[in-house]
Amino acid sequence: MLPSSVTSRPGPLATCLILVAGLLLTLAPPPQAAAQAPASEEVYLRLIGQPVSHTPADPLAIRLRIVNQGATPLQGFLLSLAAHPEASTRSGLHESFVGNAGGVLSARPISFDQTIDPGESFTVELDDPVSSLPTLAAVAEGGVYPFTISLFDTSGAVQHDTLTTSLILYPEPPEVPLNLALVVPLNDVFSRGADGVFGDPLGTGEVPLEAALGNGGWLGGLVRALEAEAGELPDLERRVKVTRRDKVGRRGQRKKRRQAFKTISVPQRGLHLGLAPTPRLIEELADLAGGYRRELDGDEQQIEEDADVPAAARQVLRQLGRLVGEEGIQPLLVPYSFPDLPALSRHLPERIEPELDQATEVLADELGLELDRDWLFAPAGRIGSQTLEDLRFADPDTARHTFFQADSFQNDEGVPPEGCPQSFASFTCTVSVRTSQGPTDGLVTDTGLQDRFAALVQEGQDALDLQRFFAETAVIRQELPSIEGRVVHATMPSLWHPGPRMSKLLLQGLRAAPWLRTVTPAEALALGEPVSRSDAFIQTLPPLEFEPISVVFEDIEDTAAFIDDFRRLQPPEPLVRRLRRNTLAAQSRLWWPALSLVDVAVSYLDGSREAAEEEISKVTIGGPTQISLTSRSGDIPLVVSNEAGFPASVRISISSPQPDLILEPEVVTPQQVPAADTYQFTVQATARSSGIFPIEVIVETPDGSLEVATKQITIRSTEFNRVALGITLGALAFLVLFYLFRVVRRRTARTNA
Repeated sequence: MLPSSVTSRPGPLATCLILVAGLLLTLAPPPQAAAQAPASEEVYLRLIGQPVSHTPADPLAIRLRIVNQGATPLQGFLLSLAAHPEASTRSGLHESFVGNAGGVLSARPISFDQTIDPGESFTVELDDPVSSLPTLAAVAEGGVYPFTISLFDTSGAVQHDTLTTSLILYPEPPEVPLNLALVVPLNDVFSRGADGVFGDPLGTGEVPLEAALGNGGWLGGLVRALEAEAGELPDLERRVKVTRRDKVGRRGQRKKRRQAFKTISVPQRGLHLGLAPTPRLIEELADLAGGYRRELDGDEQQIEEDADVPAAARQVLRQLGRLVGEEGIQPLLVPYSFPDLPALSRHLPERIEPELDQATEVLADELGLELDRDWLFAPAGRIGSQTLEDLRFADPDTARHTFFQADSFQNDEGVPPEGCPQSFASFTCTVSVRTSQGPTDGLVTDTGLQDRFAALVQEGQDALDLQRFFAETAVIRQELPSIEGRVVHATMPSLWHPGPRMSKLLLQGLRAAPWLRTVTPAEALALGEPVSRSDAFIQTLPPLEFEPISVVFEDIEDTAAFIDDFRRLQPPEPLVRRLRRNTLAAQSRLWWPALSLVDVAVSYLDGSREAAEEEISKVTIGGPTQISLTSRSGDIPLVVSNEAGFPASVRISISSPQPDLILEPEVVTPQQVPAADTYQFTVQATARSSGIFPIEVIVETPDGSLEVATKQITIRSTEFNRVALGITLGALAFLVLFYLFRVVRRRTARTNA
């Protein structure tokens, strides 16, 4: 049985092979360019760990894993270590990432006689000193040196695999470090549905926020790493040897020196950074903390607050509450649902303000964080001139400081992007843009560093991609190593969920990097006067490729208006708040990458409307459907019933299209109908003619914006039929009397004649 790992000390039998191969490799082209037998895809090499930086005297401490996925055992192997010239430019560094590291300045082969069976792997730690490669031993100043490791068979004839990492060498810490303003978002797709039940919107078989808080979950791991590496850190306690002075005895004899120990405190500086928690995520954490309902595969459960997930949620909230109050950690305001601000600016500009209102409210309620709008974290840095105008329209103090993606500024494709303080170098300064609401100062995201983060998001070689991120920052510094005040900005991808180990390695590496000084965004702005970029500031950023069609935004607008009308019924504020925030959740850009996720967004709207309609349906109007008036007027008894769990404020309107029917009152002033109770009233109807009169009774919100319930009533008036009969009989009697009178007069006239 072979051991699973060994160090890089070669056996004595390989000495001759090492010397000869070393000479050949030194004179030969780079291993990746040399003529070799075709590389085997069945045996490959992986970097699993290395120090962030070295001095020439340090051991390499590079850990590798050789994996044999072939059908036959690997009978020993040879590793070739090759050092290349310093990567003095970012383009040169990027070339090394794709295997074009330049010539080999020094090389060293190491042979191993271990056998790796099919399906097995073998771990190697290269513990030779950096100085074992002469070129690296002679490094006098800091720099980044591509370092290629190639895997061969024992003869050196067959190359199985090769990789190029970066050795960052600093014999001494540099006097002028590069300032790095890192922003760490806390974000995830939402787990709580429109009905308040936590579920699985991604179809993965688990609740995303539960997984984030569980063993090995990204959120718990990242927050622990932040606590350990960022903000205010306690002094280190170290025991050091002290030597007491010799003492002379009474007889002039010196006593022997005695060794003693004492404990000293060594101050340590934690990482300075910006922390951008999405308020909806914080709100869902708070919901979990008190116990919650969850549904998976149709099975709904009540999770009590003493269960593991609520306990983990409470722990994370406590940790975040401490972190946002520490020096060196700058909390940043994120719109409530992580929307695409340019899309809102185009479709629903009036929906920007509620995003910010609800965001500040959540952070105050759940983290005790009273955050103003001065610093705004626009999701993905997508912000242009029009969006900035809309943001600052209601409150000019909003977004006076922010973060821009590089695409927020126009560049001539034929001209390299302007850097600062030198045009040839990376863009490492703060910027200022001006709108009608005044100036906004901020930081521009470095595209190259974002690319390095993007590589970490993808499945691949995490240790190698992480070292490339560190190397990118080191080369940025090396562009202008003696210029103070340079600051580069990067944002961790909002949906990158590194495991706890990766979070720890990233933050520890940034803190240990001798060429970096981490700063908060506010500290970055204080480093120098911002460069004006108003002329290049783009008016409107183009829509995202996966932005939904306009009908989705219309649905959001209609549902939000309906919820606002429902609020006038005066339901409980927590219910209204949940429904309103659901409409905000529906407009998050987190749902846009897939049609199935857009359906989830629409479900927030449908669910909110259904919840409001269910409460509205509990308010009804009762009374007779038909009434017959036997006199000119009569009373109509009506009753409003409220089966909702809250007092409902309503107004009642009574109307008829027939002008001959007079109703009193036509409007019943707003009334509050108690929960599980009724409100009874009567309406007097007066008919000025006989006939059939339709009446409509409408129960509505006090301002009349929302119809709650309706009732149709029919009135039949018969009183005026009798009057008509009386008139007819009277007329007939008049005619009879009239003709009788004429007959009498004629007879009288004849008699007198």
